[in-house]
Amino acid sequence: MWTNFNGEKKNQRYEPLIASIDVGDTIIWKSVEKSHNVEFMKGGVPEGVGDFKSAISQDAEFTFTIPGIYAYICSPHKTGKMEIGRAHVWTPVTDVSR
Repeated sequence: MWTNFNGEKKNQRYEPLIASIDVGDTIIWKSVEKSHNVEFMKGGVPEGVGDFKSAISQDAEFTFTIPGIYAYICSPHKTGKMEIGRAHVWTPVTDVSR
């Protein structure tokens, strides 16, 4: 479970800031403060990934089906000082004998 705000007004950030997950995993962002959401940044996701923007002040989830690095931000704070969150999505290795 990820939260979209750590509660410290001077240090707005997703927690954890960087997630490392496998293809097929789902991230759930818990809305722990009002006026925040999750939005994939334009040009900040792998090719073939559509737009994603959650409702303000609501929990959100997304299942990652394409490997790569995803960058996301809080829409109301795009121009503010909120840090960019990232998900590094990996294809699981099933054959390690090579």
